[in-house]
Amino acid sequence: MISVSDPDRRDAFYGAGVYFTTVPPECSTSEILGNNWDGVRGKTEFVQWFVAIRKSDLPKLKKVGGLTMRDVWVTPDPVYLDEVEHRISMRQL
Repeated sequence: MISVSDPDRRDAFYGAGVYFTTVPPECSTSEILGNNWDGVRGKTEFVQWFVAIRKSDLPKLKKVGGLTMRDVWVTPDPVYLDEVEHRISMRQL
């Protein structure tokens, strides 16, 4: 299961939910950090792995990063990986 991020823990800028991006894992580490964490430095362990899920398998998924030009999507519910087709892979750094 991918748990919902909690704004009370300061890890959910756009509200509670599971966060995704369509930025490809082949992009640079700095580009992914810039998109996903607004440029947080030194957090490369956050981008070593990725989970790929089709948007069509997440019916409540909404794009939320519009004003900031970031590619950020959120679904309000936990994502149960045994219920959706997915792929977990390590990025080629």
